[in-house]
Amino acid sequence: MGILENLRLVACALGLLWCDPVQITADSGPLIETSFGKVQGLYTEKARVFYGIPYASAPTGPLRWKPPQDPASWAPNVLQVTEKEAACPQNCTLPPHMCPAKTDEDCLYMNIFTPLNASSQSMLPVMMWIHGGQFIRGSSEVILYDGQYYANKTGVVVVTFNYRLGVLGFLTAGTGKNASKGNYGIMDQRLAMQWVQENIDAFGGDPKQTKAGNKLQVSLKYPIEIFVPWGPHVDGVELLEQTVDTFRNGHAQKKPIIIGTTSEEAVMYVYEGFGKPVSALGYYEYMTGFLLPSLAIEPWKVLEVLREYPADKSSDDQRPIMSTLGTEWLFTCANRAAVRGHVGAQNDVFLYQFAHAFSFPGWGPHFQFCVNHSCHGAELPFSWHGNSMDLYTYTAEEVTLADLMACYWSNFAHTGNPNNGPCQEKSAPEWPAYDDDARKYVQFQTPASMAMQDLDGPSCNFWDSINDY
Repeated sequence: MGILENLRLVACALGLLWCDPVQITADSGPLIETSFGKVQGLYTEKARVFYGIPYASAPTGPLRWKPPQDPASWAPNVLQVTEKEAACPQNCTLPPHMCPAKTDEDCLYMNIFTPLNASSQSMLPVMMWIHGGQFIRGSSEVILYDGQYYANKTGVVVVTFNYRLGVLGFLTAGTGKNASKGNYGIMDQRLAMQWVQENIDAFGGDPKQTKAGNKLQVSLKYPIEIFVPWGPHVDGVELLEQTVDTFRNGHAQKKPIIIGTTSEEAVMYVYEGFGKPVSALGYYEYMTGFLLPSLAIEPWKVLEVLREYPADKSSDDQRPIMSTLGTEWLFTCANRAAVRGHVGAQNDVFLYQFAHAFSFPGWGPHFQFCVNHSCHGAELPFSWHGNSMDLYTYTAEEVTLADLMACYWSNFAHTGNPNNGPCQEKSAPEWPAYDDDARKYVQFQTPASMAMQDLDGPSCNFWDSINDY
């Protein structure tokens, strides 16, 4: 690339010159050598972008319901990676900007975003995103998960990727050598991480500074297969135990983590499951049937829970109390039980609660019950800074909130501590590491986020007394 073109790119990045995101042709895009051959991406005004790099062979034909295999080498050819590939098959009813434009079984691709000036010598921290969606929907191809903002603003390399979903990713059936053993989506995730470890340095990333992020698919407390029929299961190979047990028993990797929930996680699940108001009688009948199998069928536990969360006799609809119970039991307090074990294993934990109901129409037609609530996933438009992509129209306070979250997340990628790093926001409170005495956390909210203490303490103490975790 010539000197004038380099100067033009710098001017674009600094905002001194308006540039169309894909104005520069693929032929002049960045050329990278991977272990399977060369790939050529494209330059935008913000980043170097590589869309649709195959990290595995197409899981079709004889490879359907099989562990993922490395892709065939395309050398000496150069693979053009300038357009997004298809997402894995799914029936997506997620909010706007969260559903893929196209799907196909040939879907094991990743996208990489780097700063414009990155090179193989840069050794930048890597943020690797594993999308959520209850293991039945979701994709790295959606516009919300565009990593250009982070690459340009915070100096990190961002990696997003697809993995098999639903029956194609998690079917268990049959016996013998032709059996479908499930957890193929988890195997895909492992192979994607291995690919990054082996190749990301060529893109400017440091394989030793790779942080994986995820929007929790389901509750930490519950066995995943209770929530989704086509999801991961503990098989003793890919998954050794339930997530909450991994943290509680100190079996997780010895690394710092950021972990948190929204303030109304269960609203989405309760109102999606119950389309009509639930009477007091219906509440007691349902909760008794739901709680008995999960609480070791000890009747006194069920009675204690229903005393703690009684029906609202003044209301004809008990879904609000069901949402509160579900949020505290399955998310907030399960989180506290999990981080207690991780802290006990001498790891730093940075706990948060996201408590903002966004102002823009972001939930779409299927989730209107989340309007004015901080439902599951409500933090994603802010942690991914959707305002920078012109996806949503933020208030000034929401821009501040998005800036703050992106700053914390990128600092964590750089240093393992959200307070320390190249990004410093004036509005940022000191985010204290969690300990089981002070139980400090950050509450993300408007008009100002703040450090707080003992998140839902009395409720979580109650769940600890029930000894359900």
